[in-house]
Amino acid sequence: MHITEMDIRDTPPFTELVELDFDWRVNVFIGPNASGKSALLREMDAAFNGDRRPDSHYPWQWREKWNTEPSVMEGESRRDYRTWDWSAENNVLVFTSEDWTYHTSIQKPPVVYIGPVRTGLPELYVEETSREDDAEVSEVLSRPFSGANFKVANEKMYQMADAMFKQQRKEDSEQGEPRAHHIFEVIKTVHSCVRAICTEVLSGDGTRNYVTGFREKYLDSQPFANFDEVTIHRSLGVTTIDQPDFANVRPEDRPTYSDEIGQAPLYAGFLSSGTQTTFLWIYWLAYKMLNHYEFADGWKDKPAILLIDEIENHLHPTWQRRVIPALLEHFRGLQIFATTHSPFVVAGLRSGQVHLLERNEDGVVTASTNERDIIGWTADEILRTFMGVDEPTDELTIQRAKRLRELRGQESLSDEERSELEELRQHVNEDFLSSNSPLELQRERYGDLMYRFLQSRESELSQDGG
Repeated sequence: MHITEMDIRDTPPFTELVELDFDWRVNVFIGPNASGKSALLREMDAAFNGDRRPDSHYPWQWREKWNTEPSVMEGESRRDYRTWDWSAENNVLVFTSEDWTYHTSIQKPPVVYIGPVRTGLPELYVEETSREDDAEVSEVLSRPFSGANFKVANEKMYQMADAMFKQQRKEDSEQGEPRAHHIFEVIKTVHSCVRAICTEVLSGDGTRNYVTGFREKYLDSQPFANFDEVTIHRSLGVTTIDQPDFANVRPEDRPTYSDEIGQAPLYAGFLSSGTQTTFLWIYWLAYKMLNHYEFADGWKDKPAILLIDEIENHLHPTWQRRVIPALLEHFRGLQIFATTHSPFVVAGLRSGQVHLLERNEDGVVTASTNERDIIGWTADEILRTFMGVDEPTDELTIQRAKRLRELRGQESLSDEERSELEELRQHVNEDFLSSNSPLELQRERYGDLMYRFLQSRESELSQDGG
């Protein structure tokens, strides 16, 4: 299942009705600051995960997906609601036609919201309170995403899996693989997804327990080890291209294999912001899905909605290009709603997947959707076409180029202005040459040629007239 469309108004900055039709896999919102990108995601999160406003005027519409393509019902349209409408209040699908209304209960997909501020794990050597968190897993996973909340959820997910294994052994059931084994599928899926994004950093094939405070061979591979002497950070040890010697880490916080240089994993809290937070929020998504579907087979391919603000946060442009393809590959039922200011996130998206929000002088927000695939486009082309950046360079060069065009457009120039024009021509051309911007350089050279041509024609006409 996926969200097909949304009408929104009467919530800042959407003072007028805005109608949006969504792609069934990817929807990226772009536009200037204060155009409503983040507000739109927050409204979606509130509608599904919080208290829905009683004065909301927009319908949330879902369509069942049985195969790889969304089904289409004849006669469907936004205005007469000839489609499946999901009611947030009672988890009911409603189909309305001219003559009858049909209701059916259905399990809604998990809706996972990741805000623009993403913080990683607390440092390993920072003293933390030992207060036990008595909340259930579902309650912890309903909290805002953060490193601290993830750390609690991570341990509780292992506790749940451990309890499931114990129950399985108690019942001595031999019918199929225990559902608890799917927690290992989370580890493999998340690591594979993150490695597809951060491939230049990760060297190992998977994460493993980061175990400190006790030297026991193979302890890091025991997923449900529970020794009082051991501090186990479940599956948060990552092997990277770094060669850790742990010289600056307290002995009690070093991993069990720290003497084997290059073999011991780094604790996730020691990784860069980009690598660490990417691991954490993708783990968060996977845990939400696994818990929502109660450790069922095929959980990672089931429907889920990801709302992520500023998806490019902490990521190098190379990684920004990979993040959406990696998510689509590893979570095949996922529908993504993301905001971005990065042309590298937009590059490669298909028709109908980019929604441009704009705000006019009166503060009215409007929305439009791309009609062509954005495949093979350069960053400059995306910045100019979709993001309103007419001059994708530094502010000084922009001002120089602007003044240069003003002087070229004047019918006559004083000696000082001619001198200024020649100086600006030299500066602007040098700037574009040094920045390896062939499109800008070509435009400026064309402007120079036209200016010189008009000057020569003006001179010839003056001579003929004389």
